[in-house]
Amino acid sequence: MVWHLAEIDGAPFEDRAIITFDASGAVNGEGPCNTFTATQTAPYPWFRVEDLAVTRRACPALSAEAVFLTALQKMTLVEAVSDIMILRNDANREMVFRARPSE
Repeated sequence: MVWHLAEIDGAPFEDRAIITFDASGAVNGEGPCNTFTATQTAPYPWFRVEDLAVTRRACPALSAEAVFLTALQKMTLVEAVSDIMILRNDANREMVFRARPSE
């Protein structure tokens, strides 16, 4: 399943950002400019992204990508129901993703 970022902290995320997970704990995705890979190391429902590696392409949406990746690294809980996944943390930050079939 491919998860598309819809909003961060209640505000629509206008740029394209996606994330996928595999059974081995790998996290892969794309921000508005770059692709990334990381490892999800906490058991469900906890969430912890470690070893984040990002390509280094520049584009006009680089600041939006920084917002996305910074928020992603601060999330600590995950809740997935049907085609919605919400990442949260204790600081009341939230990222809402919507699922679409693999592209």
